[in-house]
Amino acid sequence: MYKDYNEVRPHSTIEYMSPNGFIERWNVDGEFREGYLNNLDKKIERRMKKMEKRYKAAKDKKEVRISV
Repeated sequence: MYKDYNEVRPHSTIEYMSPNGFIERWNVDGEFREGYLNNLDKKIERRMKKMEKRYKAAKDKKEVRISV
């Protein structure tokens, strides 16, 4: 049913590779794994910084109420 999506179609979150192609490369290429994980860490770090900025801005505007 979802063979094209799950096995064939490229996905942006996995370096625009098909899931099957990504798994094959992941299993044989340690340098690829390391690079992919480093890039993922950087993306997460950027998102966290954005979230922190938004939270601080909202808190400064008193739009966020913190209850203890």
